[in-house]
Amino acid sequence: MPDNLNHYLIRSVLALCRLAAASADDDARTDLSDDAFLLLDAVTAGAADRAALANARAGHALESLARLGAAGDATAVARARLWLMRLRAATTVSAPAPQQSRARPDKKVAETPAAEWSPNQEKVLEWLAANPGARPKELIGHFNGTIASRTLKRILAVLVSAGAVRKIEDGAATVYEVVARRE
Repeated sequence: MPDNLNHYLIRSVLALCRLAAASADDDARTDLSDDAFLLLDAVTAGAADRAALANARAGHALESLARLGAAGDATAVARARLWLMRLRAATTVSAPAPQQSRARPDKKVAETPAAEWSPNQEKVLEWLAANPGARPKELIGHFNGTIASRTLKRILAVLVSAGAVRKIEDGAATVYEVVARRE
C-alpha cells in the first residue's frame, strides 16, 4: 500500500499544479498551489505520519476544488478530484482484522475431558506422543488420506489451546510435542 500512497500523492500534486497553472483567478491559483505544496509535505513525512497527513491534506484540497466549482477546466477539476479521492481511499484502508481461530466455538476442548476427545484428536495425540518434535508436514504426510490437512491443522490448534500439545516455533520451523496426557 505505501507504493500506491506515494503514487496517488504525486499524481494529486501534479493535478493540482496543472489546475493552478491553468487558473485565471489569482485566489484559486494561490489556493491550489498551496494545497499542492501541503500535499508535498506528506510525501516527505515519516512513514508513521504519511497516511494521516495525506488524508487531511487531500480533504482540504477537495474542499478547495469544490469552492473552485465551474470556474476551472471541468476535465482537469474532475481529474484532480479523482486522484484526491483515490489518495483518501488509500489512506483510509483499515488494517486487516486479526484472524479468528478456526476451531468451532461450541466445542471448547480445553474444558472437555480427554475421554470426550474425538477419535481424530486421539489419533493425533498418540502419533505426537510417539514422534516428539514432529513438524506439521510429517503429521500431514502420516495421516494423508485419512484426515484432511486442514482438519489436522484445526486439530493441532485445538490441542494447543487445550494445553495438551506445545507448539514450538523456531524461525520458519514449527514443531509440536505432547505436554501431558490427560486421562
